[in-house]
Amino acid sequence: AQPTAQSTAPLAVQPTQAPRPTKRYGEAPRSHREALLHQLDARFQRRADKGRQVELPLADSSHWKRVRFTGIDHLTGFVYGEDRHMLTSAFAFQLEPGEKPSTALCMERFERDGLARFRKAKGTFTPIVETEGKWRKNPLLIHKADGRLTFFFSRYEFSAAWAAYPAYRDGCLVYATVVFWEDEEELARQVRDHWVEQAFGSLRTRSDEVPQRR
Repeated sequence: AQPTAQSTAPLAVQPTQAPRPTKRYGEAPRSHREALLHQLDARFQRRADKGRQVELPLADSSHWKRVRFTGIDHLTGFVYGEDRHMLTSAFAFQLEPGEKPSTALCMERFERDGLARFRKAKGTFTPIVETEGKWRKNPLLIHKADGRLTFFFSRYEFSAAWAAYPAYRDGCLVYATVVFWEDEEELARQVRDHWVEQAFGSLRTRSDEVPQRR
């Protein structure tokens, strides 16, 4: 899928109890390794979707571009750097009538459909590791794994993590990040785990209604 860039302005992330990196970079990273190193010590800021319905935390936020991925049903997405060292995407969806959103139910529904499509595209994942964070002082399920995918004769290897938010009255939000390896496998895992610890808990929504892509 080929993303097309759209611009948006950063929104400062409010500090939490956990210490956060504070560096700011005026220039875009010049290599994949530099990009991943910047991710480990750059300040997180929030960036909004086009409709300003959700605010997503991004490290070194000025060097991310908001994009739309063709062929994927998603709310919004971003890519990091001109060479697309990382990508993130947010998915919003409604539950069945009468179902009460919970982080476990949101995770189950997202993976039921999303991972099935990934496997249909001949993608593979290592066993998923589950961890628990906090969002609005409530438990937040986070899953992470390494993956591989061949697309149009190109092979992608990456480390990924995704968090499931019971964000809406009758629906869910999932925020995912993908860190490409490009011969930096261990560093990519460090960046992915850094996001698990620092980013997912600071996501913000602006409504209790499931948002629509604009």
